[in-house]
Amino acid sequence: MSYERAKHALFPLAVSTHVKSQQDIATGPLKTPHRSKKLTDSSTSPMLKGTLLSPETEAKTTKPLTNEEELLSTYLIRRKLNTPGTKDTVRLKTKGQPLFLQKITMPRKGSSTVKSPLKCKREKHLENFRLKMSGSLEADTLKQKASEFKSLNKTAKAKITSLLGLRRGKFTVAETRAMKEAMNMTYQMRLQSKFLKTIGSNLPNEHAVRRLHKQITAGDIAVKIKTFQNKKMKQEYDLEVAYIRDILQFVTKKLEEHDKGGELNWHDGKIPQNEVWIKIGGDHGKNSFKVALSIFNLSKPNAKQNTHLIVMAKVPDTMHNMQIMLDDLKPQIESLQSFTWRGKAMKVFIFGDYWFLCKLYGLSGPSSMIVV
Repeated sequence: MSYERAKHALFPLAVSTHVKSQQDIATGPLKTPHRSKKLTDSSTSPMLKGTLLSPETEAKTTKPLTNEEELLSTYLIRRKLNTPGTKDTVRLKTKGQPLFLQKITMPRKGSSTVKSPLKCKREKHLENFRLKMSGSLEADTLKQKASEFKSLNKTAKAKITSLLGLRRGKFTVAETRAMKEAMNMTYQMRLQSKFLKTIGSNLPNEHAVRRLHKQITAGDIAVKIKTFQNKKMKQEYDLEVAYIRDILQFVTKKLEEHDKGGELNWHDGKIPQNEVWIKIGGDHGKNSFKVALSIFNLSKPNAKQNTHLIVMAKVPDTMHNMQIMLDDLKPQIESLQSFTWRGKAMKVFIFGDYWFLCKLYGLSGPSSMIVV
């Protein structure tokens, strides 16, 4: 029997209409003439016996299937899938390793839009397919999942860990700055960054954190060039000095923030209810002179997060330099003393070490006198 006759002999099996007799086949849509054998005799056709699977025939397997062959393949695969014990997998015999076909249901909607029950159903199908691909052992499946996750780029890994609510691969700039504030860290986080890298997390670079800090404090901080003296007061040079542009506005904003957070404290009546105490002091350290401001009406007024620099310059703390730096500060302190916030008067106190207070008041030592 030729290939064409074998093809037509098997084709009626793929049609949906039940074949009742040989006459129906002869007068069907294909109108195959000269059919003398019954349908069951097609099992003896050369196609099923394998005589057509010669080297010459196998060389033609790269050609696309015809419509009749497509229908025939669909019928045979469906029949295989309906065989008990198949479980969505078709095993086809070859001359070497068997060929496996896996049934996959194509989704109408993506997993990002469907509900959880359907996602769980799809997850079971994927897990079943992964078991067949990686191996039947649990360790094999875990290794395969780990390999799939490692093959993703950093952006995809960060998105997946974020969706799972796990530790993210990289902290944002805002998170890093907030962490430094919460941990009272005023230095670079190099050691912390090295440790986080060992567990798969990264911190942004220090320049990005500083840029964000500058954006936040852009309206409060100003810089001027002033003439200072060296420690021996024999040489003058120009240098930048940074300061709070408007101290009264800065203190008012801080009081509003603390009041909104319920952090204001009058220390059990030690501070009168109609007063707000502010302390201003200075100190020299790490080659710079700094003047800081703190609000007493807090539970921990001396904490780092409650101490704010209002003037700073990398100069020695000589009397001349202190006078240059505090010239612009004096009128602002006077306006702060006369200000009333929500019916509460401002009281300003000066604090600092003995050396700072002596220079501030123009004293050379404990035996000096102030002439009024």
